[in-house]
Amino acid sequence: YLDYVYLITDNGQEGHFLYDPADTTSSDNTGTVLVTASGARFKRLLESPYFNVKWFGAKGDGVTDDMAVIQKTIDAASAYGGGTVFFPKGTYIVSPSGSVRINLRNDVHLLGEGTSSVIKVKDNAGDYGMIFGNNNSSIPVKNVRISNFRVDQNPQGNQTCNIDSTRTDSYYWQFVIGLYNYENIIVDNVVFDPTCGKNTITLNNVNAKNATITNCRFHFVMAKGDGNYDNSAIYLNGRSHTVSNCLFYAAPGQKARGAIETH
Repeated sequence: YLDYVYLITDNGQEGHFLYDPADTTSSDNTGTVLVTASGARFKRLLESPYFNVKWFGAKGDGVTDDMAVIQKTIDAASAYGGGTVFFPKGTYIVSPSGSVRINLRNDVHLLGEGTSSVIKVKDNAGDYGMIFGNNNSSIPVKNVRISNFRVDQNPQGNQTCNIDSTRTDSYYWQFVIGLYNYENIIVDNVVFDPTCGKNTITLNNVNAKNATITNCRFHFVMAKGDGNYDNSAIYLNGRSHTVSNCLFYAAPGQKARGAIETH
């Protein structure tokens, strides 16, 4: 294997790989590390720290659940020391449930190709706390930019959820992005259409700092539940926050209450 660069031509996973004789332990992640039947490890040659979710097996076909693959791609970028997870045009189905979400990592950005790159909650996903977040709120998530997407929370197709303000748990709020400890977070040019949670974006920690939300659109549609739950598109409780050039709208009768709530 020595001294050769190998070209992989599998559709969506194309790229050049180099044999690493010193590595005998890395797992095959289908994206940046390939392991042969004999145990040889081949590493993708990265011209820049961009990680295409399709390298790791995402389909973006509007049918396949890509949530685990998205997490695997984020984790690979994090292991590399940071980078950008790229979503080519397509509809990527995700299945948040209860406390299960996609965990963001320090210095790992998410980038789409505009409204043709769609993150969509699967039909009848049921109750969930958030789509993107972090399981460990004792440590801040730092230096994350999320940009050039459309997010479809699919309230019409999720008839097994129950947003009911009398509930005492937190696993029904349906945030898109929820962080309780953070620093340097940017959300730019993301279309949330439709969005349906108690908040679309919640950044909530009085000691957290530096969040910017710009050039976003929020189209609120009431989800299945008590039909009158409190909601605001953006909830901010921290220091040094900026929201600018965003559009908030809803049809009559959808009971959208707030655009920006800040403390």
